[in-house]
Amino acid sequence: MKSRQLLLPLLAAITGLVGSHWALGGPYYNLGAFLQSNLPAALIFTTTSPTLNTWSCTSKTVRRVDRLGRPSTFGVTSITLEGNNASFYSNSSCLPSTAITSLTISAGSSTAAYYVSYSTSGSQSTTVSSGGLTSASQSSTVSLDPYTWTGGGGNSDWTTGANWSGGSAPGTTATALFDSNCSTNCSPTINSSAISVKGIRINPGYSGTITQASGISFVACSSAGGFIQEGGTFVGSDGDITCSASFHLSGGTFTSTSGTLSLAGNLTVTGTPSFSAGGGTFLLTGTTATVTPGNLIFNHFTFQKSGAVTLTGSTLKVAGNLTQGGSTSNGVLTGGTIEASGNVTASGTNSGTASNTTVINLVGTNPQTVTGTAGSVLPSITIASPGGVTLSGTIDLAGSWTYTSGTVTAGTSLVRFLGAGTNTINAGSMAFNDVTFSRTQPSTITGTMNVAGDLTIGSSTLNSALTGGTISVSGDVTANGTNNGTAGQTTEIRLVGTGAQTLSGIAGSYLPSVAIASSGTVTVSGTIEVVRDWSYISGTVSAAGSLVQFRGSASSNIDSGEMSFGVVTFMKSAAATITGTMNVAGSLSLSGSTSSGVLTGGIIAVSGDVTANGTNIGTPGHTTDIHLVGAGTQTLSGISGSYFPSITIASSGTVNLSGSIIVASSWTYTSGTVAPGTSAVTFKGSGASTISGAMTFKHLDIGKGAIATTISGTISVTGNLALTTSNTAPLNGGTIAVSGDVTGSCTSTVGGNAVIKLVGTGPQALSSISGCYLPSIEIASSGTVSFSGTFEVTGNWTYTSGTVNAGTSLVQFRTAIIATIDAGSMSFYDVTFKRTTSISITGTLKISRNFVMDLTAAAGMNGGGIEVGGNVTLINNSGGTTTTTLSFVGSGAQSYSYAAGSLPRGNVTVNKPSGTLTLQGNMTLGGASQAFTISSGTVNLNGYTLSVGSGPAGPMSVTGSSSVLQCAGGCGAGTACGQGLGKLACGSLSVTSGGTVTP
Repeated sequence: MKSRQLLLPLLAAITGLVGSHWALGGPYYNLGAFLQSNLPAALIFTTTSPTLNTWSCTSKTVRRVDRLGRPSTFGVTSITLEGNNASFYSNSSCLPSTAITSLTISAGSSTAAYYVSYSTSGSQSTTVSSGGLTSASQSSTVSLDPYTWTGGGGNSDWTTGANWSGGSAPGTTATALFDSNCSTNCSPTINSSAISVKGIRINPGYSGTITQASGISFVACSSAGGFIQEGGTFVGSDGDITCSASFHLSGGTFTSTSGTLSLAGNLTVTGTPSFSAGGGTFLLTGTTATVTPGNLIFNHFTFQKSGAVTLTGSTLKVAGNLTQGGSTSNGVLTGGTIEASGNVTASGTNSGTASNTTVINLVGTNPQTVTGTAGSVLPSITIASPGGVTLSGTIDLAGSWTYTSGTVTAGTSLVRFLGAGTNTINAGSMAFNDVTFSRTQPSTITGTMNVAGDLTIGSSTLNSALTGGTISVSGDVTANGTNNGTAGQTTEIRLVGTGAQTLSGIAGSYLPSVAIASSGTVTVSGTIEVVRDWSYISGTVSAAGSLVQFRGSASSNIDSGEMSFGVVTFMKSAAATITGTMNVAGSLSLSGSTSSGVLTGGIIAVSGDVTANGTNIGTPGHTTDIHLVGAGTQTLSGISGSYFPSITIASSGTVNLSGSIIVASSWTYTSGTVAPGTSAVTFKGSGASTISGAMTFKHLDIGKGAIATTISGTISVTGNLALTTSNTAPLNGGTIAVSGDVTGSCTSTVGGNAVIKLVGTGPQALSSISGCYLPSIEIASSGTVSFSGTFEVTGNWTYTSGTVNAGTSLVQFRTAIIATIDAGSMSFYDVTFKRTTSISITGTLKISRNFVMDLTAAAGMNGGGIEVGGNVTLINNSGGTTTTTLSFVGSGAQSYSYAAGSLPRGNVTVNKPSGTLTLQGNMTLGGASQAFTISSGTVNLNGYTLSVGSGPAGPMSVTGSSSVLQCAGGCGAGTACGQGLGKLACGSLSVTSGGTVTP
C-alpha cells in the first residue's frame, strides 16, 4: 500500500480553557486541523469520538477534521480516521509497521505521539485511553486548517486571505472547506476568474451561501480534488465552472451556472439535494466517468468524453439540449436512460459503437431536433415526443430505434445503424428519409419500417443479418457491403416508390427478401445477392444487365409474376420454390453445392444460356421445369454432379448442348434446332421422368431410381446409350434410336416396354451385365452390331437389318411381359427363356450355342422355330402351350437335358451335319401330334427313356441316310425297342431313305 504519514505530537497541557489560543494566531475551535507535524500542537478533545479526514503525508497537513461537539466531560474514548483508509501507526516512516488500534495516555502525562497513514478508501478507529485528560479544567488546543472559511476578513471576497483560517485563500493544491465553524460573514463570493482550487468541500453543518459573481469563471476542483456538497448553498452565475475531478452532491442547495459547468470525473447525486440547472450546460470531459444523476433535472448536457460514460441509478433528465461530442472510438454511453426534452446532437469526430447501450428517450412537449454528424455515434433512440421530432444530418446509431408517439419529420436526414451489438428497430408509423445498415451483428425489424428515401445495406461481416418485419422503401435500395451474411436473413425489403427506383448491389453483399410493389419503374442493377424470397406485385421492372443470385442455407420462394430478370444464379444449399413462371431474359446458372439445393414448382423461362456448374444441386424434389425459349443461339451446359430439374426446349433459334447434362426429372422438345455436339445427357434421381419430342441427343444415360422413365415417340441418340439405373425403374413408352453403342450397366431392373433401336451405319456394340434388365431391342443397323456380356430382356426382340456378331454373349428373355422375338437372319450365342408368360417367335430363332428354358406357370413358346447349335436344357416347364419347333443343328456333340415339369409340346427335329445328340434324362414328348424327327445325325438315348406322343400314336421318324437312333436292344418298325439300358417307346416309327435304328 502506497502510504503517507503525519506525525501528530499529542500534548496534554493542563491550562485554563477560557482565553487560551494557538501561537500562530487564531483561537481554538471546536473543530481543528493540524498545521504541521514538526511544530508543537495540541488537540482539544471536546467529544468522546472525534473524526479526522483527508490526510496528506507529502504536505504533512491534515486537510479536515469534522466538527467536534462539546460534551459535559472531556474524556476521550476513540478517534476515528475516515475518507482515505487512514490508519494509526507507532513509527514515523511512510512505510509503516503494524497499525495500532489503541493509544493510552497515562494520568499526569504531558505528551503522547502517534502517526497516521492513509491510502484511498475505508476508515479505521483507534481507542484512546486518556487517563491524564479527565477533568473539566484540563484541555488541549488545536489549530484550524488554513483553508477553512471563517469570514474573519470582514468581507465576502473569496480572495481575501483573512477570510480563511490560515490567512490566505486556497490555491491549486488546497481544498476549500466550508463547515459550521463560521458564525458570521459565512457567505463568500467567488470574485475572481483567477480562482483555481484543488477542490471544494461543503459540510453538512455549513449554513452559508457560496456565490459565483457575474462574469467570473473559475476552477472549482483540479485533477486531484473534487466538488463535494453535503449542506449549505451554492449559487452559480453566468461564468464557467471547471472541475477536473468528481462532483458529488448529497445535500444542501446547488444552483448551477448559466454558462458551462465542465466535469472531468464522476457525477454522483445521492439523497435529496435541491438543484437548479441555472439555464447552463453541464459538460462531461476527460476519459471515463460514472454518472449517477439522482433526481436532478439538468438544462443542457454535453458528453465530450474520450472513454465510456456509465449511467447508473435513476434516469438522467435533460430539460434542454443533449449533445454527444466524444472524440474517439471509446466515447460511448453505456447503461441507463437519458430523458431529453430538447434537441439531441451528435457532433464528435467518432464517439464509438462498442458498448454504446444507453437509451436516449425524446419526450419534449415542444419541437425537438435530432442532429447528427457522420462518425459521431449515438446509442439507442426512443421517440415519445408530444412536440414532434425533426431528424437532421447524418445520425449514426449504435443501438436500437423505437417510435412510440409524436410526429417525426425526417427531412433530408440519413440514419445509419452501426456497431457490433444486436439492435431492434420498431419504427411504428414514422418514416425515415435515408437509412444505412452497416453493422456486424443482426438487426431485428418489428412491424414495418418506412424509408421515404434510400436504403443502403453496407455491412461488412457475415453476422449482419436483417431479421423480422418489413422495410418499405420509396427510394433506391443498395447493397454495397463486402459480405453482410446469409444466416437468419428474414426481413422483407419492399420497393414501393411512385417514381423511378434502383435496386443495385455488388457481389458478396447479401439482401434478405425482396418484394417489388412499385407504381413506378424499378431498375435492377449490378449483382443482387438474395438469401430469401423474391416477389413481384406491381410496377415496371427493368433488369437488363443485372445479375440476381439466390443463395444461402434458408429456403426461398420466388413469385416474380410478369417481371423479367436479367441474369439469374441459384447458389443455394436449400430449396427454392418457383410460383408461376419466372422469366429470365439473360442466362441462368445452377451453382448449388449440396443435395438440398433443389428447384421445386413452376417454370423458369430462359432466353439465354442455361448452366449447371455446382458441385451438387441435388435431385430430391427437383420439380421445376426450365424452358429454353430464346430466339437466337442458346447453350445448355452442365458438369458431372450438378443436376437440372426438368428441361423443355421451346426455342425459335438454336440450342447447343454441352458438357455433362444431368436431369433429375423430364425432358421435352417442342421447337427449335438442337445441336447436341459432344454432350452427354443423363437422367438421374428417384423421381419420374418423361422424354418426349423428336430431337437428337449425342450421348444419353438413363440412370433413374425406382420410378419409370417414359419415352414419348422416337428420340434419336447419335452417340452412345447407357442404362445405369440403380433401382427398379422401368423404361417405358416409345423408341430410342441409337447410332452408337448401347451399354447396360445397371445394378437392378430397368425393363419396361420401350424399344432400344440400334440404327448405326458403322460398328455398334451392345453390351450388358447380369441383373441389368433391358426393354425391347430392335436391330435395324446398316453396319455391324457386336454383342458382349449378359442381356436380360423383358420386352421384344426384333431384327431388321445389319450384321450381328453375338460373340459369347448370353441373351435372357424374362419377366411376366408377353414378348415377341423376330430375330430374322441373325444368330444368338447363348439364349435363356426365364419367363412366367408366353413368348412368341416369328421365323426361326438361331442359337449358335446353348439354349435354356425355365418356363413357369402358363409360360409357353408359340410360333416359329428355334435352331440350337449347342446344348438344350429344360430347367422347368409348368405346362404352358408350346407350338414352337426345336431343332438340333450343331455339327458337334449336343445334349438334351431335362429337370422337371412337362416338356415343351412343339415338334423336335434333329438335323445335325455331324456329331451326336445325347439325352441327359428321361423325356416324354406328350403332345398328341408332337413329332420327333431325326433327319440327320445321331441321337444317343444314353440309357434314358424317350417317350414320343401320348401313347403309340405319337409320330417319330428317322429319315435320311445318315440318321441314327441309338438305343439298347434291337427293335424294328412297329415294335418296342429298349429291353436293355435305354428304351425307345415307339408309337409310330418309320425309318425311311436308308435311315437306321441301331439296337
